[in-house]
Amino acid sequence: MCAVSLLIFFLGVEAGGFQLALLRIAVEFKLDSVAMGRLAAAQFVPIILTPLLIGGLSDRIGKRRVLIIFATVFIAGCLITSASGSAAVFALGIVVVGAGYSICESVSSALLSDVFDSNAEKYMNIAQGCFSMGAVIGPLAASFFISRCVLGWRMLFLACALGYILLIPLLLAVRVRGNRQAYSGRLPVRKLFSPIFSLLFLSILLYVGMENGLAFFLDSLFTHRLGASELSAAAISIFWLFMAISRFCFGMARRVSPWILTACFGASALFLTVLGLALRADLALLCCAVLGALCGPVWPSLVAMCAQEHPAHTGQATGMMSAGCGVGGVASPVLMGWLMNRASIGEAFVSLAALAVCGGVLVALSRRARRNAQPRI
Repeated sequence: MCAVSLLIFFLGVEAGGFQLALLRIAVEFKLDSVAMGRLAAAQFVPIILTPLLIGGLSDRIGKRRVLIIFATVFIAGCLITSASGSAAVFALGIVVVGAGYSICESVSSALLSDVFDSNAEKYMNIAQGCFSMGAVIGPLAASFFISRCVLGWRMLFLACALGYILLIPLLLAVRVRGNRQAYSGRLPVRKLFSPIFSLLFLSILLYVGMENGLAFFLDSLFTHRLGASELSAAAISIFWLFMAISRFCFGMARRVSPWILTACFGASALFLTVLGLALRADLALLCCAVLGALCGPVWPSLVAMCAQEHPAHTGQATGMMSAGCGVGGVASPVLMGWLMNRASIGEAFVSLAALAVCGGVLVALSRRARRNAQPRI
């Protein structure tokens, strides 16, 4: 649990730091809002494909071995990104980062499902709380590096690479003892996508689209709409801080009801609308805090539910969920950048509320499908 939590913590540092650094990177490489959105989306392109290819492999050869390999990929991506002198090289580096990121996150989640079985949802909330704590530190660290370090935002990626370098000996030393059902061969995709799994897959796709669109463009919102660029790092960190608190709180429960997830989606739609219309920085900061708390249990609970649908293929199931995350992560920043060019940043944020509403409806339908699938006595 300690190794997985630290692994996910540094993913959070990279995610939160990149969200703050994105606007500075765009300014350095002279990119408009559309290109900035594409740059944010670049990290999520490999998240669509890599888990589909590797998730089943981790069920077969072992998750610890796959984690070590892709931790090295993440390190390589961070080093390329930190050395980039152009947008093209940065995009290449962030794609490599995304490949390592996606496998480390999805395989870590599958590993928790194997080890903790029926308590997996609880421990995924705790581990993702560590991700959120890393994402609290990431923007603050990026802000410090940008203002105080000669390497600027590049130092953030170097710090993440160093963290993973120090973690590899721990991964080599750890021994995994789990309760996973015996591997019985790769599950055909048509069998993987049961009605329940399909609804949860679409739910996480919409959730990640909502979360990424929000987090990657908070800096732009505070800088260009609210005229409070000095609060950008605080806004992103507050979002992730309240998400961490929420995840640790839900981590004390064995399972999160789908009704709670539906309510979280619905309330998120309301506060995204308020955030998009806000003209005061203090109101926007409050919305960031509430949205962080509402988003807290959604990702780990959806992934845990999907892993439980296929207990003998947790790597493949969580890999497929990561692919859904990748689709949402690619589409949302591009859509946000396009809307900012065509309309306004406020209207772009309001559009995210529609994703939240649809996500809530899908989770409610998944609960109904699960209830109907249970044998009647």
